[in-house]
Amino acid sequence: MKDIKLWVVTHKKKNISYPYRTYIKVGNGENNTDMVTDATGDNIAEKNKNYCELTAIYWIWKNTNCDIVGIEHYRRVFGFNLFDVKNYFILKPKKIEKVLKKYSVICPKKFKFKDTLLNRYRQNFDENDFDIIRRIIDEKYPDYLNSYDYVMNSNFGTMCNMMICSKELFNSYCEWLFDILFESEKYIDPSNRDAYRARVFGFLSERLLNIWLVKNELKVKYVSVIRTDGGRFKGLIGVFITKIKCLLQKKIVKVKYEK
Repeated sequence: MKDIKLWVVTHKKKNISYPYRTYIKVGNGENNTDMVTDATGDNIAEKNKNYCELTAIYWIWKNTNCDIVGIEHYRRVFGFNLFDVKNYFILKPKKIEKVLKKYSVICPKKFKFKDTLLNRYRQNFDENDFDIIRRIIDEKYPDYLNSYDYVMNSNFGTMCNMMICSKELFNSYCEWLFDILFESEKYIDPSNRDAYRARVFGFLSERLLNIWLVKNELKVKYVSVIRTDGGRFKGLIGVFITKIKCLLQKKIVKVKYEK
């Protein structure tokens, strides 16, 4: 079996342990638990309030080696098996290796929106951010422009900055992604934004992942993301409560998964 390393990014103390996963803590750089922290080695931990889970992704890129790497969140993990109640349907290494024999990348199922990715971003954040990103791509990676226009003018995409792929492919993505984001810091100042919108580089990267996938014509397996925060309800009851919450949330925000 290949060396598979699955990372669960969190800014909180570990309150649930997912099998086959390693937690990595982001945030203020302090680590009074047994978790790995993104504030060691080659890191950008100090950027967390603007980069979100990307500070963990950067650390994993720069400080780890394995055959296959995965990025998940403390409340969101990839899942397949509806009846695997004990492990909250989580995607296991054996299944991951099997999937990646046919596909290059595993990503969350695409969200389908009522408006384009570009317009949705502009409605919620600074409308100039992606003009800056497009200019940088034009200067540094002009062969990505067609993919940029296609993705940003479509109304669907994978979100959450979650993925599983070979470490080699992951490294290639990170090199491209952080080159663009670090350059964009010269023109995007999040210091005058509220705490949510200050997470600008994390939000930008969600869209950039889609551009990278399209440009490189990668074969992607889009799978479900399981919300495992069933609260005080455990086991089967907790799982169904979580599924109901997700269905209600999708109905309220009028978002659905693309089949």
